[in-house]
Amino acid sequence: CIAAAAAPALARRVYDVGGGERISFDVMLLRVRASLPFGTLPLPVPYGLARTCASLARSARTFAAASPAALQRMNEDLVAENAPAISDFGWSPRDFRPRADDWTPPPLP
Repeated sequence: CIAAAAAPALARRVYDVGGGERISFDVMLLRVRASLPFGTLPLPVPYGLARTCASLARSARTFAAASPAALQRMNEDLVAENAPAISDFGWSPRDFRPRADDWTPPPLP
């Protein structure tokens, strides 16, 4: 990031950057579950019920990120085109392979 920010040729440019692979939402959830330091049980929820719960959580301000729009995006192709970032400043994203320690916050200083 520092090298890209310091490059004059990249000034005032915006880049879409994504991960190193294209995976479905289901695969992403499977990898997250596998990486958690505790067991999980998947619970399929009908879309209509999930949408209603997201609306309720948002209106109650208990989970601000919950929204029907966020649920809709789970069914959309959200792939970013990495080619310009790769060629202009060597963007090299890794595959989505979370580990258990990714979910543990670092100790406070």
